[in-house]
Amino acid sequence: MNVIAYAYNTSTHDATGCGPYELVFGRTARTPIEIDLDIPLKNPCSQSEYSQSVRRSLRSLKQSAQQNLVASRSQQKRYHDQHLKEWVPFSLDSSVWLRRPKP
Repeated sequence: MNVIAYAYNTSTHDATGCGPYELVFGRTARTPIEIDLDIPLKNPCSQSEYSQSVRRSLRSLKQSAQQNLVASRSQQKRYHDQHLKEWVPFSLDSSVWLRRPKP
């Protein structure tokens, strides 16, 4: 297991309020120590109960992530607007740098 990918996928992201693993699978990831020690999953249940539980969890996570994304987007816009500089056009006789990449 790639440790960096695991850390990224299980960490909480500011924009969504949860980690990518949780958004995809509807539950938090098991830690490597839980897998190595063969610690059983919490609340074992039948397959149909589990699938209904995952559906409810995914629906709730999606709604929460969408609300967090809206809030994050407005916060980013507010930050952008605060640091926005007014554009001033160049005058016709002003010098400018021109970049010509080599072909």
